[in-house]
Amino acid sequence: MTLIANDPRKMAEHLKNVRDRAEMAYGPVFRAIGASPEQIEKFKDVEIALEQTRMDIQAAVDQQQLDPNSAACKKLWDDCNQARTAKRAEALGDVNNRLIDYDRSESVREIARMLAVAGVVTGERATADQVYRAGDILAANCQRWSKDSYPGWTDEATIDWDAAKEQLKTVLTPGQIDILGLTIANINVQARIKERTKLLTAEFKKQSGPK
Repeated sequence: MTLIANDPRKMAEHLKNVRDRAEMAYGPVFRAIGASPEQIEKFKDVEIALEQTRMDIQAAVDQQQLDPNSAACKKLWDDCNQARTAKRAEALGDVNNRLIDYDRSESVREIARMLAVAGVVTGERATADQVYRAGDILAANCQRWSKDSYPGWTDEATIDWDAAKEQLKTVLTPGQIDILGLTIANINVQARIKERTKLLTAEFKKQSGPK
């Protein structure tokens, strides 16, 4: 990072890559949540500014040989992370909450995105709109982990499939719904196996503990 920061040509190339990565990672999401072109460009500008700050901090840590676990070093990174949250919110304005919720519902949206993969085999190709709306429905029909000022992270093992299935009928074909149903059923089986394994392990440790 220090070598890149001290070379204007390499720095310019690195920051261009940061901007390109932001488009690749968030472009489809921004279109789905309705971000304006201006908001998208502001977000990319923020990502570049934050990357420059991150590189400056890392260079200072390296040059001054700071202990990564020291209070001073931790404060530098904490301040950077807080600035990231605030500046992203400022850039995105009214769609920032939707981006946060999109990120926090990733575990169930990943299930909906499987429709695109399955479509290659079945021939029923899902559109981007279908995947996004299916993700919304799955997110609305599952429990969330601990919350702060925003809805918490989705728990894909708690999807109410009966309710979600009815709502999906307005978005997906019967074949696509069946694919999601099989996927969710498999997730539930794996969750039950995990819980059973955890219980049996705890019982074994209790029984084999010191007498």
